[in-house]
Amino acid sequence: MKFVITGAAGFVGYSLSELLVKRFGADSVQAVVGPAPLHEKERVRYERLKGLGVRTISSDLRESPVLRAALTDFDVLFHLAAYARTEENSRDVRINDLGTERLIRELGPRLKGGRVVYTSTIAAVDTPAGGGGINIRTPCAPKTEYGATKLAAEEVVKRYAAELGYQYSILRLSTVYGPGFRPGGMFDVLAHSLRTNGLSARIQWPGKMAIVGVSDLAQILLAAGIDDRMADRTFLVSTNEDPTMGQIAEQIARVIGAGYRPIRLPQWLMTCLGWSAWPFWQSSFMPHLIRISAWRLSLVIEGFYADGSELTHMLDLQYRPWKEGFAAMYADESR
Repeated sequence: MKFVITGAAGFVGYSLSELLVKRFGADSVQAVVGPAPLHEKERVRYERLKGLGVRTISSDLRESPVLRAALTDFDVLFHLAAYARTEENSRDVRINDLGTERLIRELGPRLKGGRVVYTSTIAAVDTPAGGGGINIRTPCAPKTEYGATKLAAEEVVKRYAAELGYQYSILRLSTVYGPGFRPGGMFDVLAHSLRTNGLSARIQWPGKMAIVGVSDLAQILLAAGIDDRMADRTFLVSTNEDPTMGQIAEQIARVIGAGYRPIRLPQWLMTCLGWSAWPFWQSSFMPHLIRISAWRLSLVIEGFYADGSELTHMLDLQYRPWKEGFAAMYADESR
């Protein structure tokens, strides 16, 4: 089989590239990378891609044509490239939906008879009113531009499937962890805050978080590309371990050797903090910083977790325990 991976120098994309090369050989993979690596980890992964012997193709989802060179024949398109920096208020977030449409229209008839695997996010659904877990029947009501554009991209993938004659598989991902996590992202910020005894990292936030390890996710992505049971369907991806943010902070502190003094807030104070995450503060007329801060606060209080059991049972998955995975993640970062 032949594969194309967009976002191949990214956190998830590189893990998938390694897996495909191991299983199918370097000639099976075409690695599509953005116009310029954004940080040192991506630059390192880009060099490693070339070291694996895969063909690399430059791209820019912000304009047409997207691809800077023609692709050779392929069977599966893994579209992983996205703009996921929810902390930033950037027009580049439209890479997610408009860029996806540009790419699919550009590939057009070449997709016929193949499969498109699209990595969406549980933020395309977002937390239901009053909190609680997400399942596949939870109505989609994204509260961020990131979630809204990823949901719109899902519709693009499904709409063109009928027109162009390809199958699709959509994976709504939970928080992905593992070696090589994004600088400035959740796991980077938490570790820094714990080392400096930051107040917010010490609070025992009660919100449960859906997670999945990047190496486990690579296996799921491969199945989405070749398993007929996953064709023309949408799945939630989560290990269903759902540690709280307080437990996550405690485990990170343990594995990085940070002195950890947890703060347990009384329930009345946690309730008051919940009011500051009230949907009013997440309204579209609010400045981006206020909206995204209120959204994040609502997640650490109410939780952001999803039921991934359908996919787990279908593929008979055995996930690496999250505490073991976190220990390996930060051990790798320290080298």
